[in-house]
Amino acid sequence: MMRLGTRLKCIENSPEVHRELAEGIGSLPGWCKGVRRKKTKTRRKIIEGSRKAYRELYGPRIKLKHWAKVLDDAMKARYVFAKTSPKVSGRSLGIRREIARGRL
Repeated sequence: MMRLGTRLKCIENSPEVHRELAEGIGSLPGWCKGVRRKKTKTRRKIIEGSRKAYRELYGPRIKLKHWAKVLDDAMKARYVFAKTSPKVSGRSLGIRREIARGRL
């Protein structure tokens, strides 16, 4: 807050103060854009570097739709095993569920 005359005025509500600040610091709008651009570039470099490091350690990433296919195949194999296993017969639904979840 600034004291202008006998009244207190907030900077947000005072267009005169805004005008004076903008004229006094002419490079402020460009400086803000430059800093934002620099921070964005730095962030992109950091993310890109971390992705490269991740790929080097763990190999390429599998996309979500591929994961769904991999998981679907695994669940299908467990389900088929639970249906055809001699251990699972008749009404042993609990054991069938455990086999389907991969516990046995």
